[in-house]
Amino acid sequence: MLTAVSAVIGTLVVAFVLWQLWTKNQLTSEKWEPFLTANLWKTYVLPGVQGTLTAAAVSLVLALALGLALGVGRLATTRPIRWVCTVIVEFFRAVPVLIMMIFAYFFYAAYDVFPSKHLALAGVITGLTLYNGSVIAEIVRAGVHSLPRGQSEAAASLGLSWW
Repeated sequence: MLTAVSAVIGTLVVAFVLWQLWTKNQLTSEKWEPFLTANLWKTYVLPGVQGTLTAAAVSLVLALALGLALGVGRLATTRPIRWVCTVIVEFFRAVPVLIMMIFAYFFYAAYDVFPSKHLALAGVITGLTLYNGSVIAEIVRAGVHSLPRGQSEAAASLGLSWW
């Protein structure tokens, strides 16, 4: 019932917005023509999509590796390793991603780590990798801890080590 009410309210809001745009002549073809030019797509939209997909793909691979390493580190029996991994995970989960991107951008710019052409991409990849790697580490840790105790006992009876 609540979903149906939400759908009706959402439809009414969209209809109201479209009606307001229509009455103020904002839906005429002349107003929307700049968004259909080839120059806009070649200069802004397609390079933006390419940068987004590149950042997503690279940060996905790096975040999986970082998350797996930190997740395993959080499960370590050695207290210093577990403590360091916990601090890293909790810190990067708490800091907003945009702030990490901005700090990484200016850090890379200050120390000439990357060419200026790639600074923005490197900052975005760094922020996404650190945050998503920390989230993946929590998923790994929680997944291992969610296994029933009988699973580890069964593995030990088969001669498998704790890891």
